[in-house]
Amino acid sequence: MLRLIIKKGHLIKDGQEVELSQCHLSTKVKEVFAYFLQNQIDLQFERRAKAVSFSPIRPDLKRRLINALMADRLTRHHGVHTT
Repeated sequence: MLRLIIKKGHLIKDGQEVELSQCHLSTKVKEVFAYFLQNQIDLQFERRAKAVSFSPIRPDLKRRLINALMADRLTRHHGVHTT
């Protein structure tokens, strides 16, 4: 299970602030997360076996994140949930 939180431009993993490069994410997903960090877009992201969930975000950003997840074969569209 992977749980990441972006809050006010900071990436938090397991309660500790970390750099994006320390997270094991695919290239396209890292690019989307870098955009979120740079633009201080808050997000709670969780990945379990074959399912991904994340907090509600703007529809355009949601589509961008889902497309990156699917392009890197981290999930299928039916395995994505927003909370």
